[in-house]
Amino acid sequence: MTEVSIDSRGFAVRNRRVQVVGARMEYALVDPADWLGRLQSLRAAGFNTVVTSVPWSAHERRRGLPEFEGQADVARFIGAAAEAGLWVILRVGPNVGAPYGGGGLPPWLADLEDESGRMPLQREADPAFLEAVTDWWSALFERIRDLQPATEGDGPEAGPLLAAQVEHEWACGNEDGGRAYFGELIHRLRELGLTVPLLTTNGFWQELEGTTECWVDHVDEPELFANARQLHVVQPDAPRLVHLRGGADHPGRLGRAMQEILAAGAMPIVDDAVAGVHRRTFPGTDSPTSVVPGSVLDHHGRRVEASADVSRVARFARGFGSLLAGLDPALDLPVVRPGSEAHVLVPRSGTAGGLLHLLPGSGRSRDVEQHLLTREGRSLNTHALGSGSWCLTETNLGGRGRLDRANVPLLDLVGGRILVAFGSPSTTARFAIDGSELEMQVPATGAARPEVAEFRNFLVVLCTPAMADTVVDDGSSVWVWADHVDDEGRPVAGIRGRSLVRIDPEGGIETVGTATRSRSRRPAAGLDWSRVILDQDVDGSSDRFATLNGPASLVECGIRSGYGWYRIDLATRTAGRRTLRFPEGPHRLVIFLNGRQVAELDHREGSAFTTTLNLPKGDNVMTVLAELTGGAHDGNSQVLRSGIHSAIETLAPLKDVATAVDRDVPPIDPFESRSFIPEASHGDRSSNVAHSWTFTHRRRTPLRFTHESGIRGTWFLNDRLIGRSEESGLRSFRLCRDSVEGMKQGRNVLVFRPDSGMEKTAAAVLRSSKLHEITEEHGLEDGTIAFSTCAAPDGLIHRFVPLSGRRKKGPPSKVPAWSRAAVGSGQVRATTNLDLSGMSRGVVYINGRPIGAYHAENTPLLPVPTGLPDEEFTIDVFDELGADPRGIALA
Repeated sequence: MTEVSIDSRGFAVRNRRVQVVGARMEYALVDPADWLGRLQSLRAAGFNTVVTSVPWSAHERRRGLPEFEGQADVARFIGAAAEAGLWVILRVGPNVGAPYGGGGLPPWLADLEDESGRMPLQREADPAFLEAVTDWWSALFERIRDLQPATEGDGPEAGPLLAAQVEHEWACGNEDGGRAYFGELIHRLRELGLTVPLLTTNGFWQELEGTTECWVDHVDEPELFANARQLHVVQPDAPRLVHLRGGADHPGRLGRAMQEILAAGAMPIVDDAVAGVHRRTFPGTDSPTSVVPGSVLDHHGRRVEASADVSRVARFARGFGSLLAGLDPALDLPVVRPGSEAHVLVPRSGTAGGLLHLLPGSGRSRDVEQHLLTREGRSLNTHALGSGSWCLTETNLGGRGRLDRANVPLLDLVGGRILVAFGSPSTTARFAIDGSELEMQVPATGAARPEVAEFRNFLVVLCTPAMADTVVDDGSSVWVWADHVDDEGRPVAGIRGRSLVRIDPEGGIETVGTATRSRSRRPAAGLDWSRVILDQDVDGSSDRFATLNGPASLVECGIRSGYGWYRIDLATRTAGRRTLRFPEGPHRLVIFLNGRQVAELDHREGSAFTTTLNLPKGDNVMTVLAELTGGAHDGNSQVLRSGIHSAIETLAPLKDVATAVDRDVPPIDPFESRSFIPEASHGDRSSNVAHSWTFTHRRRTPLRFTHESGIRGTWFLNDRLIGRSEESGLRSFRLCRDSVEGMKQGRNVLVFRPDSGMEKTAAAVLRSSKLHEITEEHGLEDGTIAFSTCAAPDGLIHRFVPLSGRRKKGPPSKVPAWSRAAVGSGQVRATTNLDLSGMSRGVVYINGRPIGAYHAENTPLLPVPTGLPDEEFTIDVFDELGADPRGIALA
């Protein structure tokens, strides 16, 4: 029996109320050496819950061989969260969504086949897919099952796992398909011993018994307050959780958005709180970089300055969680919609006291004096802060007294003794506790210390908003001007030129240390670079190439991240232009012909992977540098095969293809093709439009249909269903009598039925589509295709050549290259970035460990991991264009 229960007031662990103030931190994107420090800093910033995903792709990179060590040690991360005093909400998938390519589904699923030789349908109640999920979950829960709350103990240290989220954004209204899929997932989770509450984030597309739906919204959504307020109506007996997205793009709006959620009676979770880097995983198709920004903590664990006010809201929500849990949404009255020109007052009340939220109006960033009246007629004059504020009335202060009212926001009650508050600078703050009143002056702007006063049973610490953004505590003392805390929980100064100020429970004030935040960019002085130009890989003469039995995916060839090389022998009887189609998939292909780059294809650019090349007569050698990338983080086409996993085809236009549009045909049910169609509802029907291609083909050669636009719809050949296409799916398909049921020798009719609302896109597909005959298939014959890893040279085949002098100006060689340098002790600080703005794109390794992919135009900076050895270590940089590394800087 679980020790965690849920109701309309939220969570209760061993009968103790937990008011969730959450922040998402992805352990798979942060170095294990930094886990505890980041978690401690989240706790110091006011959060009490961390949300983290378990990306399947980071753990089971080879089927049947799950990994749980190093950065994949999820149990250790959960234990670190407990040590930091944080509850854990675990996204267990199987799909966990962004920021992971393929939603964290492992790439080898694309090579999985059921008994009939068919690739199982992902994210559906497909037996083969569910069997793979069950095997994975069995290994996972064997390690984390005992981290659920125990029958004894108090707080996360006695079992931090508060809840688990199953799947992510299964935005489909197919009731039968949803019940079948989620029913199987929930059944398996419970059988494997997971007893905590189960959450979903499906946008209320599915009503699932035994789960609580969490709402997902954006920080600048005008209807955020209204949406959050509606949750108690649609889920009256469940916690109201809201995931906030977009904080990293709009950090200045995050604190206000969190307060709107609190004012609506819900609990906020910052969905992108902590920055990270994809090192064992891949970003999704919508991201060109492996660097993931954070809205609360940056890549070095420091607080993001633009979102500093988040800490005020988070600390208040955590410190006065019992008050918030006791507020009754049934007592909420109509209010002016937030976003109006005036400040909006949102009064809330319940058994534990009253709360007055003052939300800023549209465009307001200044403090405005407001004259309020309490319900007993007392004046409560307050300065409504431009970023939002609140006032408490009739609130129990930990059993030591009762706050009658305060005209400034209370931030926290530390150790049951120190009452922390803040207000508009140089204004008057008034507190009434147990019938006695205290009047204090808020420090002026730029003041170095808060005001401190002994009052009743409390020590009142009064701060400016700037001070409030930097408050941390150690359970008994309060610290001001802190940026974050280190692994041992000690505050670290973060405001340049400011000293830490410590206030102890007796009222003593102590100044400790001064921040010296460096923002310098300096050349990597003393680094001696060597380089290997990979001309032998480009022309195919390298001894590293090993012959394959036929085309094989990058995953089948053992590539888990980074790049691989293919070599394909092409013999042509005549010279001339050929249209070649390369296998589609989540990859980038850089194509070289006889030692010269001739094309580049990228699935993120919507390519159908066709290109036209001039092929000389005779024997040609084609090499392909294939980069394994991430697929879509949502949808039903997330995991596809990568690399040269099928033959390279020579295409010739098929003649006499007649196209037609019929605008008045009976609609069809799209769920006839599969049960999970994103954003489709039960009862939906296709458009009344049908697009058709009529062709005659009497030879046995296969055909290839290509189009340039991704589109949702269903395809038929001679009235037989052959499949669906999605916006993020493949841009072509193969028609062959041996594998496509219904294809005839002679006249055939291919029909596309677009989903409703896709008529304009379907018209574009009709205009851009092409039907080709596959005249040749390259790489199928024995000995015609080979593969080589793109590992850092080991000195046996490729040897590094030292580079001397300064970096030479001019374009790069356009031949891929590896560069290497030894970094001496003390050259890398805890906040060092590698500035690669002078390079092109590639990947960086330190001591053989990947630290991330880079793209100089989009993300020239890569954070250098902490925890590097004190002695000298080696840095290896692979660059696609062979750029000169002597301009690389430490920033």
